[in-house]
Formats: sequence, structure tokens, C-alpha cells
Amino acid sequence: MITSALLNAGLQVIALERDRTFLPYLESLKNHLNGQLEVIYCDFFSRDPSNNRATTPPPLFTETLFKNFGIREIPWEADVPVKIVGFFPVKNERSALWKFLYDLYSCSSIYDYGRIELNMFISEKEYKKIISKPDEKFYQPLSVLCQTAYEIKLLHMEPLSSFVTFKSGKFQSFKCKESKNKHLNFIRLTPRRNLFTDNLTPMNSCNFMYLVKQCFTKRKYKLIDLFNSWSICNKGDLLQQLNRNKHDPVGSLEPEEFKYLFEVLESSETFTQKWLFDHFLQNTVLESS
Repeated sequence: MITSALLNAGLQVIALERDRTFLPYLESLKNHLNGQLEVIYCDFFSRDPSNNRATTPPPLFTETLFKNFGIREIPWEADVPVKIVGFFPVKNERSALWKFLYDLYSCSSIYDYGRIELNMFISEKEYKKIISKPDEKFYQPLSVLCQTAYEIKLLHMEPLSSFVTFKSGKFQSFKCKESKNKHLNFIRLTPRRNLFTDNLTPMNSCNFMYLVKQCFTKRKYKLIDLFNSWSICNKGDLLQQLNRNKHDPVGSLEPEEFKYLFEVLESSETFTQKWLFDHFLQNTVLESS
């Protein structure tokens, strides 16, 4: 349905299909078009694996795909070069979101070619997580990192009853037992043109992600206590720059405040990045226990 709609709109489409069931239809559709549709059997969400294991369906290699279709790297500040349309995988939406985030913040995989735009169907539950604010229960590192990285726009809400799945050789109505997921939300995720700065770059962005995660393990801490644990010298100045009270909880920081905090710390000559040591130490303890 989506493929046909895109073709009817006159767009050039590369269909990345992981289910062999739909390949004959797509190939038939391709044969009736004059180069407007290309069909590739692969798993887009397992793209650019670090190992060379043979899998079914085969993983997608971004460099090969983009090179074959003449898609070149462009500056981050340029317009959106490619738009991706599809569904987040039902069973591992969260993992797929995190993979996009790691790729985006490091400007790797698809984001090595610029600000690739995602137009995706996602469950209501996961959508609420990525748009949550500090005073809401779903607010978490995923919320901060998504809102910092993307302009997020809800385009449409479609009842689950409108969708069917293919299982055991039969089409079945899409069902979900969770009352929170009565719809699939069609959203647009556009990477922010001004995401990267002198102090937040693809080279140090993993540190920003670690900082956000570390802060949420101490979300009920007072800001002053967190800064003390990091051995920050100019705590008063930092609080003033954030326009925050020293007793405000860490979890009350907005996404843009987390980014600002990181950039200030990165530009500081006296900050020792103790939070980064704490993050790795905490992970080591968890893995050893």
C-alpha cells in the first residue's frame, strides 16, 4: 500500500523488503514501471553489521546501496537528501530507535550521507516515550536523545484495525493486547540541522549519550549534588547559566538543557569528565555482578 502510494505520487522508490512473501508482488510491480521502482531483498534494520555472518534475510550495507544508486555524501547543513518510509519492527521498536540514534550521533551508516529523514509508523507507547517531557512518567534518556537529535512531527494516527499481518501463510488482523497501543502513529523524524556544534560533534557525541544515561541513573539527585559528585569547580556559574536552582532534581532538565550542560562541560578547562568514569565503572560493576 505504501509502495503504491509513493509510486503514484511520482517518486523514485527503492523498496527494501525483508519478507520473501511480498517479493513476487514487488517484482511484478517493478516490471510494469520504467525504472521508477527498484526491489532489494534485505533487512534494513540489521544494516551495516560489524560481523560478516550470513543471515536471512541478508543485512543492508548502506555504502553499497547508496553507491549503486548514485547517492553521495553531502554536508550535514544541506537539505534532506533521502527520505525513508516504513514501519518500525513490532517486536524491537526500541532497539531500532537506539540504532538510529547511535548512527545519527556518530554520523555513520545512513547518516554518513547527510540528514536522512525518517517517515515511520510507530506504536503509541514508543511514540509517547520519545516525546515525553520532564514532568511525565515516560521521560527517559531515549526522550532526551530523540528530541535533541530530531525534529519530531506526528503526521497521522491510524487505528490498528486498519492493518493486517502475514503469518503462517495467512493474512490476519493486527492485534495488540495493550490498551496503550490502539493506533500506529505515522511520524516524521528530521535530523536537526543545528545538532552539531563546536562542543558537540560526531567524535564526542557518544560522551553526550553517556552523560544523559548517567544523569537518569541519578534523576532524583539535586543538581548541586550531581555537580559535587562530578567535582565541578564553578557549580554556581553553571547553575546560573542553566537558570536553575541548586535543589532542582536532575530529571527535571529539558533536552536542550542536557545538551547545553554537555557543551559547557566540554568547553571547560577544569572539568575532568568524572561522570564518564562513573558511567563505565557502573557498567563494569553491573556486568560483573
